[in-house]
Amino acid sequence: MTTRVPEAEESAPTRAAAAGTATRARWFVPVLVGLGASVLGFLGSWVPSGWGDEAATLSAATRSWAGLGRFLENMDAVHGVYYGVLHLWLDVWGPSLLAARALSALGVGVMAAGVVVLGRALGGPRLGLLAGVVVAVLPRTTWLATEARSGALVAAVAVWATVLLVTALRRRSWGWWAGYAVLVGFGVSLWVFLGLLVVAHGVTVLLARPGRRALTGFVVAAAGGGVLAAPVLLRSAAQSGQVSWIPGLGLRTVRGVVVDQAFGTDGLLSLPLAVVCWAAVAWVLVRAVRAGRGAPGLSTVVVALPWLVLPTLGVLAYSLVSSPMYTPKYLAFSVPALALLVGEALTSLRTRAQVVGALVLVALLAVPSYVTERRTAGKDTSDWAPAVRFLAGSARDGDAVVFTEMLGVSSSARAIAVTYPAAFAGLDDPTRLQTAEAQGELWDGSSTVEDARDALLTAPRVWLVADRALAEDGPERAALDDLGFAVADEWQGAHTAVVLLERAG
Repeated sequence: MTTRVPEAEESAPTRAAAAGTATRARWFVPVLVGLGASVLGFLGSWVPSGWGDEAATLSAATRSWAGLGRFLENMDAVHGVYYGVLHLWLDVWGPSLLAARALSALGVGVMAAGVVVLGRALGGPRLGLLAGVVVAVLPRTTWLATEARSGALVAAVAVWATVLLVTALRRRSWGWWAGYAVLVGFGVSLWVFLGLLVVAHGVTVLLARPGRRALTGFVVAAAGGGVLAAPVLLRSAAQSGQVSWIPGLGLRTVRGVVVDQAFGTDGLLSLPLAVVCWAAVAWVLVRAVRAGRGAPGLSTVVVALPWLVLPTLGVLAYSLVSSPMYTPKYLAFSVPALALLVGEALTSLRTRAQVVGALVLVALLAVPSYVTERRTAGKDTSDWAPAVRFLAGSARDGDAVVFTEMLGVSSSARAIAVTYPAAFAGLDDPTRLQTAEAQGELWDGSSTVEDARDALLTAPRVWLVADRALAEDGPERAALDDLGFAVADEWQGAHTAVVLLERAG
């Protein structure tokens, strides 16, 4: 005689196991694509020289919390949340340029994983996978992974805020709107331009026509996010003069929008990839127009097109009527929207061979930019890394170091020591005035060589780290010559020079 187990008792463990398997499967592809994007971005990130923006990052994020607070009272409040996050990261991994860049590589992975999740929610697993792969190889993404600034984290927040938006619109739960509000508040505090993404989200909500309850949820959540970000917004507005270096709109702006913003800054090298991707976007839009308005709801075009277009238009409009504010890297958080539209185009290909061929084409066209980004001079033609290697190869404990100004930028060559502190750890810096931490300034000041005369005369050797134009004729070099120092060795790059001087005789 056979005894039958009740169906509910028999299936409960099976359902639990199946649910666990489904959860693991659901997250396998996003995690895999995210890890791939992080690894791809991190590879070679140790090659490019650090440059002024990254030096500013390390200057802010490596000081004490009290010192960081004083600094943000004076300047760079717009980056304050990022500096705080990086401060915590560097407390764990150590204060180095590579560690700071590693956080960006991690951010790129989180962004790519989010694109997979978002694409799957809008168009199914195929769209999620294709869009995730595309965003991982786009040049702006791989550049973000090598940059010790907030861009990668901002892009990640933009993607996951959009994931929460789509989820909240579909599930109609106030809990999801609360999560959206918190993430928007954090994102706008991380980078104020992310507020323009909320405007794009508003257009998406209107196009989707989700009903009065969902519209109310969005308005309340967006307002809540604005309240959370208000302290950073107000402080940043008071420091708006810090972006006075941005040039006005012109022909270069067209290149910035069409090419540089998503495809790198290599000019003709970036153009083929830009043409292919914009053609794919155009194809998706043509298909959407031909299909007509259709029933209201969320789709790739409804979500991605406002995200791609409106933040850029907003910055351009502000630059036109007020003061210049457009620079391509500021809108890097729109790159995932482009990847979603390109992924949508790829889903229309009929065979797996066509899809694989298209992905290979995109990846191959991205290779020149990927290689260029990872050259020693890949960041603003900076030559700091070889300069530091030259110094580190011969420096001895007890040597002194003197820094000149860096012409054309508001910093001294001491920014190089901030970026590569290990290379300067055993050197005396007798002209340094420790003003950055105490007074909330970006860089320590410098006294004159004459003021540090006694300390320099007791040093066996002096390293002069200089703007190339000041290495021979600058005031620091002239003063060291007057103290009886003569050149023993030197290195010159495109912008920087390092000179080893010893006492004559």
